[in-house]
Amino acid sequence: MKRKLSVRFYAVKRLRKTDPLLASVLDEIYKKPLGDRKVDCDGMRFRLERLNKSNSKVFGELNRIQEDDYPSEITDDGAKPLGVNSDLGHGVVFCFDPTRHLIAIPWDPNLRSMVKFEAYLSNAHPGAAFHFEPRMKKDAWLEFEQHPIKRFSVSLAGFEGLSGLEGDKQSAFEGLTRFGSGYNSHTLKLTLSRGHKGGSLMEGIKSIASELLAKADVRGMSAKTDVKGDGEINLIDQVLSESVEVDFPRNDPIERYARLSKVLELAMIKNKDNL
Repeated sequence: MKRKLSVRFYAVKRLRKTDPLLASVLDEIYKKPLGDRKVDCDGMRFRLERLNKSNSKVFGELNRIQEDDYPSEITDDGAKPLGVNSDLGHGVVFCFDPTRHLIAIPWDPNLRSMVKFEAYLSNAHPGAAFHFEPRMKKDAWLEFEQHPIKRFSVSLAGFEGLSGLEGDKQSAFEGLTRFGSGYNSHTLKLTLSRGHKGGSLMEGIKSIASELLAKADVRGMSAKTDVKGDGEINLIDQVLSESVEVDFPRNDPIERYARLSKVLELAMIKNKDNL
């Protein structure tokens, strides 16, 4: 069955220069027995399922493990319990270029903008600490970075797992998290503006924007600069992505992995000048 996916690209950064490289960390995790590769990340379980190298790239698959609430098996006699005794796996395939420190991966909301991937690596391999920074389209993002900001809006979902922001930003969003959860809210929209008083927001708003895109489940983000005109920059649209169509096999995880690996490699090659 053919299905469209959005491939996103991230710069892989170590939090400390003395930390091990991503390729080495993946190798060490993959050497472990399958059972030892299973790691809990804030209520979700993940396991590094596959890993191989080809054309100077590292390909792998991270499985999100489903242990309950299985889907039904559809038969001519109606919906039946799924006839399996094992857990289910939802695989996310990735392509990593260790030379350029870039990773291509299909967008998956369960990874919370790669936060779960970061958590998996650090939990499965003590001493590993990575930050995945989304690559952006250059022109509009440059306008956002180079001009004073008059208004900034962001909509977040799943913000209960938001962590790792720098300094006071972490405590600020923890307060917003408590406020939202107190009213059983699933999404939170925040707008900061100078209103009719003129002037612009402080420069720190720009670093908040990039951190949220990397660490939160962002559903919307826009900004208005001091450039003349009433238009706003849709910052979500400025995340560099490639729309691809994949012909998925019906029930063959090895073939699925091979097809997605090829698609991700081609997407990285196609966008090499923008990365």
